Amino acid sequence: MAYWAVVQAEQRLLTPQPQRRETLAEHLFKRHGFESYLPRIKIRQAGRLRIAPLFPSYIFVRVVSAWYPLLWTEGDVRILMSGDQPAHLPENVMDSIRRREVGGFVRLPPAQRALRIGQRVRVLSGQFRGHVGLYDGQSAHERERILLDLLGRSVRVELAKGDQIEPLPLA
Repeated sequence: MAYWAVVQAEQRLLTPQPQRRETLAEHLFKRHGFESYLPRIKIRQAGRLRIAPLFPSYIFVRVVSAWYPLLWTEGDVRILMSGDQPAHLPENVMDSIRRREVGGFVRLPPAQRALRIGQRVRVLSGQFRGHVGLYDGQSAHERERILLDLLGRSVRVELAKGDQIEPLPLA
């Protein structure tokens, strides 16, 4: 019975740069005869458009028969396990991710509001409730990022899922 497993490419996998780490691991799995899938997204960060994995350091690998050759793939990898077997990722999860692909990249759902990067916002819930900062976009994990002035310096904060923010009127 074929199924999808989730493999984590470790930090030390031949290259310290995260995006290259996943790409290299994906290439190595394919070289060993495994079908692999590394969903990618486009992120606008600091005015630049860059390509990043949807799930940094994680690669989906289709296991058809034996899974243990994954462990022998060059570099440091770890399979997410359920007991003594790889955890099986439901096929509908993979289908859902693939259906959201457009032009080879997964489209994230739009932000809840029409916020612009650099717009002033107030945090309504969570550990930063009441703070005012500048909207800095949405992360790969569909979390809002804001720049807060903390202890006299601007700090990028990624809010927990469910934390709410509201736009402030232009001053």
